Amino acid sequence: MSGPRASAELDAFADQVAAVVLDATLPGDVRRNAKYVLMSAASPKSGREGTPYPRAVDLLARLHEAGIVALSTIMRADSVRGLAYVRELFERSERPPLCHRGGGYEPAQLSGATNQGIPVRVPLPTPPECEGYSFRLDARPTPWCKAGGYLFGGIVAEAWERTPGGKRYGGAGYPDPFPDGLPEHVADWHRRCR
Repeated sequence: MSGPRASAELDAFADQVAAVVLDATLPGDVRRNAKYVLMSAASPKSGREGTPYPRAVDLLARLHEAGIVALSTIMRADSVRGLAYVRELFERSERPPLCHRGGGYEPAQLSGATNQGIPVRVPLPTPPECEGYSFRLDARPTPWCKAGGYLFGGIVAEAWERTPGGKRYGGAGYPDPFPDGLPEHVADWHRRCR
């Protein structure tokens, strides 16, 4: 059935669709299809008739908070409102501890010794707030880090382009060099999340 619908009717239907996505007792494909319904409602694809349903982004955000949909889903559904949600998530999320310096390697200092001409690094003692903290990039996907990736990823990429040598990866297991010219708030995000 097509044509305009009353707001109350649309809201009731959207709430039912969101409830289907949240219902872990339902088959995965049913839940996945319900998620696609919300994504399509947020921003109908070109060539299809329809008016975007603005509350769909809010429902997708609620599903993100429940750990069901990724930030990328919200960004694909509506880049403008999705970006507003990402900014809001970044601002209200707690920053992770500064437990490492780039590249996912443990912080280290030069020992003064060399191994075949390469300076030897020794791990620094682990600060108490970092006990049990994983240095693997994929093991620390905090909301603050994820949201910052959408907000600052382009700025960091441009900084790497300006960095002499443009190297993003250190050799011999060393941390990445830090890109040149990052604004202070982006540099803070990069230190904590990359």
